[in-house]
Amino acid sequence: MYQSINPKNFEVYITEARNILIYGANISYHSKKYQSSLQNDEPVLEQILEHMHESCKEILGEGGVKFFGNEKTNIPRGVSLPPIGELGTLHGYHNVWKKMINDHCILATFDKLHHMIFHIISIKPYQLARHINYLGFNYAYDHDYFKISEGSDKPFIFNNDDDYCLYGAVNSVKASNDSYNSYPKSFKTLKKLFDKYPNYQYIGEQISLSKSGDKQEKFTIPLNSVPLLQSLRGNVPLLKNIFRLYDVTQNITPAKITQFIKSVAELQNIITKMPADDIENFMTRSDLIYYKYKLEQTFHFDFIYCLTKNIEALSKRHNLPFNDDSFIKFVSSGMNLPNTFSRHLLLQMAFDCCTDYRDFNSSFLIEKILKPDSMAYFDKRTNKITDSFDTLSQWKNCYRNFINYMVTFAFPIYESYFFVSLYDSFSKPEQSTAQNLLDLYKVLNKHLSESTTFNDVTEKTKYLMDKANDVCFPKKPNAKEEVQKPVQDNFILPDYPNTSIDYDILRKVILSTYNHQSKPMPALISQEYLNENFRRLSESFIISCTAELLSR
Repeated sequence: MYQSINPKNFEVYITEARNILIYGANISYHSKKYQSSLQNDEPVLEQILEHMHESCKEILGEGGVKFFGNEKTNIPRGVSLPPIGELGTLHGYHNVWKKMINDHCILATFDKLHHMIFHIISIKPYQLARHINYLGFNYAYDHDYFKISEGSDKPFIFNNDDDYCLYGAVNSVKASNDSYNSYPKSFKTLKKLFDKYPNYQYIGEQISLSKSGDKQEKFTIPLNSVPLLQSLRGNVPLLKNIFRLYDVTQNITPAKITQFIKSVAELQNIITKMPADDIENFMTRSDLIYYKYKLEQTFHFDFIYCLTKNIEALSKRHNLPFNDDSFIKFVSSGMNLPNTFSRHLLLQMAFDCCTDYRDFNSSFLIEKILKPDSMAYFDKRTNKITDSFDTLSQWKNCYRNFINYMVTFAFPIYESYFFVSLYDSFSKPEQSTAQNLLDLYKVLNKHLSESTTFNDVTEKTKYLMDKANDVCFPKKPNAKEEVQKPVQDNFILPDYPNTSIDYDILRKVILSTYNHQSKPMPALISQEYLNENFRRLSESFIISCTAELLSR
């Protein structure tokens, strides 16, 4: 989750982020020269991503297993190393980092823009039923079923004129009186459910309920919550099956865990069960991607599955139980990784490296720490690996440092670089900030709808999205069938319909992720954020800025 940015102050935030990238992190970003350096005959997004990787290459180095050191050279003869996931043996995890970072930056920026533009606009259930109803949010927006425009006193306003809506045949049929009546009731039921669970009360609070005297209850919903809540509102029974496992006072039977697994699978695919033969008449590809993104970002279902299977695999590899609560709580910190669709890749990479045959002291971060002037200096946050001679303790130190580094430093820098350079490339000085943000949202919305983003992580290992795309956007009957490349069993992918999973570990992982507390990350990196997390880096920022001022 990301902190909110008031669109009225956006220029202040992005200017500060740009200055930090240039003067604080010493990244080679020069906004005045940036637009002129882009080639007109190449896609702008791809060029921005290439600039980003070139400028930020010191932050991640080669990436991959280097974060967990090198393979030892003195491995005894006859010892066979434990199986490393497909990405480790065939490609090397570092080979997929570039795509992983690219895809994450695009979707994270889309999410930030979606929240920034639409969270300040509240609509009533009947407006939701009339203007959007069964349509995907982005489809409805693209086809003018509702309109967002710049307001006089607010950055953005929803056009509340009910006569404005340009109804198509599909939506006019679905926007019936039954829809108007069912929307308030279903949202009220959903709000009551979320309010029962402390860590989900913030979701219920998004559904605002007011009542004056004997008048009927009135609901309003922020527009940015529509993509998720619109799909959840009619599926409270599924949520109850899921939330039941969050209650430690209940006796959890295998049957209830099976219900959890099946309910998650159904909830993940609920958006594909639309009342139409051709789903392309209801939603765009970005609708499908964004719903699954928000579902995973909120409930962490795929992370729970992959963490459970990785703990199972680790136990078999070392012939030791790793199902104690303290260990599960420790590794659950991986849910803080913001790359929602690919964090299971980083998770398995870390677990693959939990072996006696890695030299943890040669990790990428340890090498960084030995350079006090490094821009990635991680002050008092990285424990020296040699403090322990136990393999598991050394690995846990590496894991903690890796998660902290990626969450607190690496991803915020990459995300901010992409957001700043994207805004500098597409914004127009003659337009207002609000209009520039709307234009930027449209650019990314179009990209997600038309590109093959999230279809593949590597040649053989797929994102969850490609399966959903095959279901939702089937090939034409006469289309040439492509040969499907196999996925090796040793790389773990989320597969919720499959109940062959350790129920005891699964229950503990579910509780651990539900109870895990984390602060929202900044939408753009700021001086306040640096001061909270990096004393050394904040000092270098001040020194760099002073040197820049003295040189003018």
